[in-house]
Amino acid sequence: MKYLKIIFIILLLIIVDNSTSLCKVVLPTLNEIVNNAKIIIIGKVTCIKETNNVNKEYGIEKKVTILVEETIKGSEKIRKLDLFYYPSLSVEPEYIYDERAIFFIKKWKGKYTTVQGHAGKVSIDKGFVKPIFIKGEVTSQPLQ
Repeated sequence: MKYLKIIFIILLLIIVDNSTSLCKVVLPTLNEIVNNAKIIIIGKVTCIKETNNVNKEYGIEKKVTILVEETIKGSEKIRKLDLFYYPSLSVEPEYIYDERAIFFIKKWKGKYTTVQGHAGKVSIDKGFVKPIFIKGEVTSQPLQ
């Protein structure tokens, strides 16, 4: 199911990109994402739950708890971090319980969220990272 969603998003990006010059999805570069991130961590999703916050535009807010394995940018003291997102927005990444990933994080309206939506969460699978929403990056590469 996860791979079908990724394929669907890629096809949608291709269709949108080819349909009109007025509607173009622009993928950020790794430098842009790193520069916009206040915190960059490697961690594992340990909890996903709805909050009591419902936004008129964005819908139901969810909170994802990340157990931090390594801090790449930001405070070394962080051991656990809560990210907030609106799953109804198409730009938001999908979170899967027990998933390991690199998270590029910023503050938005006083809460932590990913930088550039999908691009701000790079999945790690069997020692390989999959930065499919970052311009100019190989879609599968070893984690170093």
